[in-house]
Amino acid sequence: GVCLQGYGPPNARRFAAVFVNNETPVQRTLRMTGTPGVPRIDQPVVDLMRKSNIRGASLAIVRGTQLIYARAYTWAEPDYPTVQPTTSFRLASCSKLVAALAIHQLAAEGAVPLTTPMPTALPLTNPDGSAPTNTEYLGDTVRRLLEHGGRYERYEGEGPAVAAAFGTKLPVTHEQIASYMMTKDLIERKSKLDDFKYFLAGQVVKRARGIASFIPAIAA
Repeated sequence: GVCLQGYGPPNARRFAAVFVNNETPVQRTLRMTGTPGVPRIDQPVVDLMRKSNIRGASLAIVRGTQLIYARAYTWAEPDYPTVQPTTSFRLASCSKLVAALAIHQLAAEGAVPLTTPMPTALPLTNPDGSAPTNTEYLGDTVRRLLEHGGRYERYEGEGPAVAAAFGTKLPVTHEQIASYMMTKDLIERKSKLDDFKYFLAGQVVKRARGIASFIPAIAA
């Protein structure tokens, strides 16, 4: 069968194409780097990678505060970069946990109680400078940013619209994205965590710490 996917409204849908020289899959190779291997540790990792079609992974084992095992695994095509124990991975929603911990640290310090209304924790205006009328934002608290049941659209792909709303050029700032999204219609309440609410949680952390970037803010 053929699966064809596109992004955007029906009258302006965008597609991507990948062209290949042939349809024969390139055989994968297994590579392992790091500390001397222990088969009883390595094999379960390799088995999981094969089962789940994972090309790269790393494993660290710590005893107390001492790193005793650091191993990296590559099960991929020969020209795929070899994973090292120090390789950084982009891990989807794992950043939500970091943002939630940062919010709870602020609450424990008394800097931003979980009951703080969102307009207090993160004052926003619309791109034209007017006050937001977004009911989700106006009625939310910091605690609810971390809970299931959001109503915001995802903000991926909104960059050009954000730039147009502010009369500026790409790239846009996080603050501009937050402001623009307040003008978007809310969707029906979802049962899962809301990506945009966690985006707002990151903005709350940055503002509370007085640091412009999220990574330095959570390390403060």
